Amino acid sequence: MNEFVRYLNGLHNYYAQNQNAYGERNVKSPYYKEVLVPIDVCDYIIDSINNNSPHIIILTGHAGDGKTSIMFQVLEHFGRQLDPQIPRQNITVDNNKEICCIKDFSEFSDENKLKILTEVMEYPPTGKYVFMVANTGPLINTFGNLFTDSDDSEKAKMALIEAMDSNDGIVKDIFGYRMLVINVASIDNVGFAGKYLDKVIGEKLWQPCQECSKKASCHILRNHNLIKENMARVCEFIENFYIWQTEYGTRLTIRSIAEHLAYMITGGYDCENIIADEDYQFKRNPHEMLFSNLFFGYEGIISNPLANNIFAVRKAKESGIFLRRIRADEELLIRRNYQQLFGRDVIDLIEKVDNKIKIRKDFDDELRRMYLFMNISSSEQHQKDIEDIFSKQFIPYLSVRNKSATPTKNQKNLVIDALRMIYLGTVISTNNMIPITMGTEVGIMQSVQMIAGELNTGDIELMSKDDSALNKKRKNLILKIKKKEVCHLTLPMVNHFEELKNGVIATNIDPQLSRGIENIKSKLLELADTDDDQLDFLVMDNKGFTEESITIENGKIVLQ
Repeated sequence: MNEFVRYLNGLHNYYAQNQNAYGERNVKSPYYKEVLVPIDVCDYIIDSINNNSPHIIILTGHAGDGKTSIMFQVLEHFGRQLDPQIPRQNITVDNNKEICCIKDFSEFSDENKLKILTEVMEYPPTGKYVFMVANTGPLINTFGNLFTDSDDSEKAKMALIEAMDSNDGIVKDIFGYRMLVINVASIDNVGFAGKYLDKVIGEKLWQPCQECSKKASCHILRNHNLIKENMARVCEFIENFYIWQTEYGTRLTIRSIAEHLAYMITGGYDCENIIADEDYQFKRNPHEMLFSNLFFGYEGIISNPLANNIFAVRKAKESGIFLRRIRADEELLIRRNYQQLFGRDVIDLIEKVDNKIKIRKDFDDELRRMYLFMNISSSEQHQKDIEDIFSKQFIPYLSVRNKSATPTKNQKNLVIDALRMIYLGTVISTNNMIPITMGTEVGIMQSVQMIAGELNTGDIELMSKDDSALNKKRKNLILKIKKKEVCHLTLPMVNHFEELKNGVIATNIDPQLSRGIENIKSKLLELADTDDDQLDFLVMDNKGFTEESITIENGKIVLQ
């Protein structure tokens, strides 16, 4: 028996009855420290305690964002242990600094929340720090209840919300209280996945498996070995996938990521479920419980409904990303040229599959899932794969996001082409000016359009900008017009621009994306060069577009 396998199965909710140990219940586990991933924000909090006068540090965000783990790591730095059974503890650290630690503010009743918050808010003036974990909703409501005047209460709540939204890492005065509010939900956490997986597959934790008589038929150990053998590609795909999900509105918490990766290895099975027998199904069909299937909630070609209990698995399955056609499909699915695509261990698994399954489309999908994680393709082919799996713009966008490159000329040209499609319905142009038209349909050529102003392409600039002081490893792609910031260009936006450039007109786009496009259009209208003395129109004829102007001279309308 390997008790670490049981620990991994305690992290996820496959049977809808686990206690989700990756939180305060998990702190006392002997494996907790073995898989603990250092979180960058901890250094920020430690620095704030060391270098700022007493203040209130509040970690807020969603359940499962790793707030308890952050508190645990900060106190570990100071050589102090957090007792997960005690909701409120006073701890003395370096230079006799006293910190009142509240492990989970949300655990208290509403009456006690108000009582405790009223009390601890008065600690900093007495020389005492406060370090508390609080879910967003209860914190905002209780903070507002500190004020008897209704107007002050609403203003206080709004000030606290603004501090959460800015997440700038600055100790500031919020209605008379010195506070450092850190919204963990706004901190980029996709880098956690690779570091966590590296800890989870550490050889020390899997040593008992090497002595086990069932190891030859154990899919759990097989998954461990295959992940280790293909670690670079496995981590790259997982992190890229989580980034893609985050950009499209599904940000996973630390707990959700840990659940996902744990289930990906075990499939919900403990050691006692593994049978060392010739008739054991995973020995006959070892491909079924591959981690590449479990990641998406499949067992072989069968979708497993129980896996939907795990949020991250369900979202991965719903993404259908393994169904996308890729240029490697010809070698993978038609020629079945496995020797050029996989290592020996994976090929052995594929070749054991019954020939009847090989000709089924479902098995093609399973092969593609294997390919996502365990291919040995060249770097050139691998770049094509990423473009096909995610999008053509994913790699350049990711390079800016990860601070490994600055915006390129091609990205700027993409924006210019997209704006021309938005306002003209074509990317063809004979000059550097983009007419800002008042058309009704994005990307559709209209016979006559009024011109509200013009924009010179030379005034368009793309830059990278640090996300926030608490997200130092991430940059955002920023659109600037005439040296003024217009907006943060998200991945959905640049992918939409790519589609517009290629003539793909979406009739039903995501509301959030639609709002982003409309925001850009309103900002451009403000910044465009205008002429108040005449009305300009864009008129389409058989030869293309011509510009016509109307002025009023001596009380008469004159067509220029």
